[in-house]
Amino acid sequence: MNRDELKKILEVKKVPHMSYSLDGLKNGMSLCIVPENNKWKLIYVERSSKNYIGEYNSEHDVCDAFYQIMKDDYGWKD
Repeated sequence: MNRDELKKILEVKKVPHMSYSLDGLKNGMSLCIVPENNKWKLIYVERSSKNYIGEYNSEHDVCDAFYQIMKDDYGWKD
């Protein structure tokens, strides 16, 4: 999936917009996709502290990892 597809899923599942960013870092407690130097980083930000989850070679891979974290956190059964 890509970020547009992921965004639609998050909206349908009613995930609060303030808890994530699909286009870069965001302040507060949020899971963020950060495109950087032809790579895709997945970072959890909490109180200005960055926790790197992983670095991916494709938008598809980072979106899948992001979705899996949300799925686990929210207990989605899809």
